[in-house]
Amino acid sequence: MRVFYEFGLKQMNKKREELCGDSVAFSPKPDWATLVLSDGMGSGVKASILSTLTTRIATRMLDEGLPLGEVVQTLSETLPICRVRKIAYSTFTMAQLFTEGYAKLVVFDNPAPLLIRRGKAERLPYEDQELGGKRIYDYSCSVRPGDWLVLVSDGVINAGIGGAYPLGWGWDEVAKYVEGHVHEALSAEDLAQKLARVVEELYEGPPGDDVSIAVVKARWRRVVVVFTGPPVNPEDDERV
Repeated sequence: MRVFYEFGLKQMNKKREELCGDSVAFSPKPDWATLVLSDGMGSGVKASILSTLTTRIATRMLDEGLPLGEVVQTLSETLPICRVRKIAYSTFTMAQLFTEGYAKLVVFDNPAPLLIRRGKAERLPYEDQELGGKRIYDYSCSVRPGDWLVLVSDGVINAGIGGAYPLGWGWDEVAKYVEGHVHEALSAEDLAQKLARVVEELYEGPPGDDVSIAVVKARWRRVVVVFTGPPVNPEDDERV
């Protein structure tokens, strides 16, 4: 069984910011696909630069075939720590999605990944470890056609805070929404757009934090037959 991965993304800038402080990169390869989501500390240009640096380093290393553990170690040693707040300048979620039908993910200071299987949300089991002074969470799971993987930044989880949801929309409510809206005909891009519209409604306008929604839909391969150019014999024009 070979699994193919369809990708969808929707991002929104924090209110009054010209750049999104989150960065997302998706890189498909013949045998696997790499997905990296990073949330830079703060917002605007500084956050955008730091999150972009994180996704570029991670994607380049993973595309070269380096193991996740080595990439995490490199990022842990590379990312600076804020002297005042004593936290890293950017978070990250890295996922490797293999066509053989399984996935590996590592998360640092981002919301947990959301897996939808047979229309039900699953909390993936994880192991945690400390690398370079950072608490890292390792996830692994099988992936089958029909599964959905959703990665979001804090801007999604915190939507509606102080309003419709005093403590924010939260992971569980996001999971319930996705459960009620996924179906076979829906594309990864469509689901990302649907989630973004709800987030905007909960913020009652431009979001109060950068928002990133990355969706992966696992599916069977689709075959497309394309005919190009005229037939060799002009008499075949009408038939073709």
